[in-house]
Amino acid sequence: MTLDISAEDQALVETIRKNGIGVLRNLLSAQEVETVRTEFDQAHLDLGKGPGTPGVRDSLSGEALLAYPNLAALYSHPRIMNIISTMLNEPMPWVWVVKTNRYTPEHIGVRKHTDGFFG
Repeated sequence: MTLDISAEDQALVETIRKNGIGVLRNLLSAQEVETVRTEFDQAHLDLGKGPGTPGVRDSLSGEALLAYPNLAALYSHPRIMNIISTMLNEPMPWVWVVKTNRYTPEHIGVRKHTDGFFG
């Protein structure tokens, strides 16, 4: 299977495969980022995580996140889906769960891992 993917995104796929993480720069406009951040913060307030505690990692998952349209749009963003399709060699990937993580400073972060699933 051959997917239509830019050289920049193919390089990102290789980075993700090597390092377990990649960054999509300039995926959203500054206004889109602000709108998503606002919904992200609101979801954490609405769904019981509060404003964030210093040094704590908060996680939300499930269909309740889809009630925030700008946040939910990230889960099906065409460029993100194309990268996932390439990584999985799957023309029509599907979402198993929608999830957010919030790392409130001074959280030390998370090492490369698989969430218990190989690959």
